[in-house]
Amino acid sequence: MSTSTKINIITAWTFEKIIRILHVDDDASFLQNTKKIIETNGEFHVENANSASDAMSKLKFGKYDVILSDYQMPHKNGLEFLIELRHCCIFTPFILLADREKAEVVVKALNLGVFRYVEKNSEPQKVSAQLLEAIEQAYHQVPIKSGLRENVDFLREVYDTQQTGIIIIQPATHTIVAANKAAFNLIGATRDQLIGKLCHTAICPIARNKCPITDLNQTIIEEEQVLIRMNNKPIPILKTAKKVRFADEEYVIESIVDITRQKIKEQKLKESDKKCKILFSTNPEATVFCNQNFVAVDVNPSFTTLFGCSADDVKGRDAINIFTPENLKEQNNWIKQKLREGHSECLTKRSRFDGSEFDVYMSGNAICLNDTVTGFVLIFQDISERFVVDEELERMVDDQNVQLGKTRLLNEQLSVTGGLTRHDIRNKLMALTFKAYIAKKRSAGNSEVFGCLTDIEEITRNIARLLDFAKTYEVLGTQEQTRINVSKMVADAASLFVDLKGVTVINECEDFEVKADTLLMELFHNMIDNSLKYGAPKITKIRVYVRVNQEGFTELVYEDNGNGIDPEIKARLFQKGVTTKGTGYGLWLIRRICEMYGWSVQETGEYGQGVRFVMKIP
Repeated sequence: MSTSTKINIITAWTFEKIIRILHVDDDASFLQNTKKIIETNGEFHVENANSASDAMSKLKFGKYDVILSDYQMPHKNGLEFLIELRHCCIFTPFILLADREKAEVVVKALNLGVFRYVEKNSEPQKVSAQLLEAIEQAYHQVPIKSGLRENVDFLREVYDTQQTGIIIIQPATHTIVAANKAAFNLIGATRDQLIGKLCHTAICPIARNKCPITDLNQTIIEEEQVLIRMNNKPIPILKTAKKVRFADEEYVIESIVDITRQKIKEQKLKESDKKCKILFSTNPEATVFCNQNFVAVDVNPSFTTLFGCSADDVKGRDAINIFTPENLKEQNNWIKQKLREGHSECLTKRSRFDGSEFDVYMSGNAICLNDTVTGFVLIFQDISERFVVDEELERMVDDQNVQLGKTRLLNEQLSVTGGLTRHDIRNKLMALTFKAYIAKKRSAGNSEVFGCLTDIEEITRNIARLLDFAKTYEVLGTQEQTRINVSKMVADAASLFVDLKGVTVINECEDFEVKADTLLMELFHNMIDNSLKYGAPKITKIRVYVRVNQEGFTELVYEDNGNGIDPEIKARLFQKGVTTKGTGYGLWLIRRICEMYGWSVQETGEYGQGVRFVMKIP
């Protein structure tokens, strides 16, 4: 029957009353278009619902003659909606709209009692005609052969497109009379290789006359077997066989499913289970597994050792309350509640089998399967000795705090005394310097006296340098290290010099930061001071920059183009007191500052070409 003929017949029918239709679909546009089409082709009234829950609400207050429902909907699909209707004793004729390719959906729908299946993704004219025809059939319960024919054709297509292998056998002769495409693929055979063959020689490992269905009169069997494919490669399968009767003849229908992946998963699960058992039994921590009611199911050897009991003393008893002192039983309610929420841990006490109490750290987790708590795992750790150690550590910390307080007071006293002493010495040195200057003026004609006074001035300057060193060394390691901009430290150090004697300072450390303190400026100040003193008269420039070496370390480099370091003292350059001039503490202090930052420092310049200090920063 053509589509146009169906529409003409349907529109010619006269209805005794308006047919009320409930249409359920999450597609608002499809709902509105379908409503217009149906209501313009007869005495129909269509109410729309955008979900199964919306439809159930409408069914509470209204009565409908036919229900149309889409299959693919969020939260609850069309078949789940149908099941809910039947549970509520609503048996209104149900028409399902689904995509043609969803074969398994239609098979399930027919089994659940769907009155009619309509393709939703066909041409609008065809969908409209099928809907109108299905509504009329559902309302009058008129079986139409064309609809039955369509269902038969569809079921044939389902048979051929199923992923499960289906084989039909004639039990009297054990001959294979039919099979679907999935069966041919699983067995690895063509139609000519399989049809007409005896089942026990082609697909079944059971010997002749031992068939559970035909020889042992079983109604249905479902078991795992090994299928030997045509290429002699075995695969595990799940086989179901059942005897049916059709057109006065008996047949055995077998379905076979490849369970290779399932078997691989089972094997992995067995291996994982074995590993878990090994880990459980060898775990040095006392561990107990219990069910959802906190009843102990299994304990490991560490548990029985810790509590001085046997496994049988624990299994079948409350794993939380067992061995708990009476005065702590109330705490167990809190522990159980926390475990039900997922996790619990606490410090508590437990009693051994002999009644002796000890301190424990108890932790546990819920074991969940598909978001359902199926049990719990609990771990107990004896921390009695740890408490003793903690008390001893606490006593030691208190003692150290007392000593630290005394040390801080002493450092503060030394700092104050040192500051006052340095101040007084500097005043005396200043007076001495002025006296030497006046004496030199008056002894210009006496070269010997003039030379002695010059030496006194140099000694005075060295004493002043030692005082500066003492002041710097006093604060070494007392400041908190933070992120410091190196470029700023270089610039600040250079700004402290009133006269750079024509030397240009090239600062290439912009945006480079290190973790340090304000002594970094003192480091650069000492380096610049040494360059000005010992690099003259050759020195004209100082350069500070950053580079990455071949090992990937960041290096901060200070270099000048002055006289360089005398090879005789280069190996001992950073030792205290080593110098050809001055106090011999400047470079030693530079090394100590670098060590405090976790850096290393080396001098790699060439004599006669200038100095190069390389500071490697981790």
